[in-house]
Amino acid sequence: MKKNIFTAVMCFILAAICLALGIIILVTNWGEIILLAIIGVLLLSYVYGYLLLKVALKSKGVVLILTLVEMIVLTAIGVTCVLSEFVNITFLKEGIKILGLALWIRGVVESFRSYFYRGTQNKKYPIYYVVLNVILITAGTAFFLRPFITNTILVKIVAVLFFVATIGLIIFGILKLRKKKAKGTTN
Repeated sequence: MKKNIFTAVMCFILAAICLALGIIILVTNWGEIILLAIIGVLLLSYVYGYLLLKVALKSKGVVLILTLVEMIVLTAIGVTCVLSEFVNITFLKEGIKILGLALWIRGVVESFRSYFYRGTQNKKYPIYYVVLNVILITAGTAFFLRPFITNTILVKIVAVLFFVATIGLIIFGILKLRKKKAKGTTN
């Protein structure tokens, strides 16, 4: 019972934070700064949550070196995005270009991974991975060379996502409280 109350309170606190961030993004001039910080945090989460724990630990040889290079490049991009307001060294100011570069790098590294793949006779490199790599490289190149979404539109999209997260967290918190009441009435 106490766990449900704690979860509900945490949901309401996170909902208030999401609502405040959504309003701050829309009303103030901090929208692009927050957008770049969010992109940087997402890139760093991807690098250290997925690449390090899932890919790098299972890789060997050339593929490991390529994965480490990918991790270093994406970490540098992520850190410069997060620190873009404090240090004026961001070489990419548009969010869609950053996304395009990350997609392109992932597609290229995975293409090399497929080239160096040493599977067994029964387990070959799946063809849909190759198709996915081609899509990642193509989309990444298109996003980087011809950005079709401006930072202003991305800021509005992020604000809407914060508002949707606010509504979802409030609903989840209410459901957790109702679950507690339902358990309490049956006793």
